Amino acid sequence: MIISRAVWLVALVVALASAANPEDAQRSALLAPGASWEKVSGGLGFGEGPAWHPDGYLLFEDVANNRTLTSR
Repeated sequence: MIISRAVWLVALVVALASAANPEDAQRSALLAPGASWEKVSGGLGFGEGPAWHPDGYLLFEDVANNRTLTSR
């Protein structure tokens, strides 16, 4: 279970950090067969994270706009 969370976090970081097309072959190789990319946030001034919360959701920061976002 922890391994799948780690893989998902890596995929999310790559997706948020990259400006390339989400169907790019390098990033698509990170996905499980049949899975697709999902944008979880936009308009961040300066994003940091993500961090996995033990209760089962992601936390990440928008430092420039002084806010904490979750994936709930």
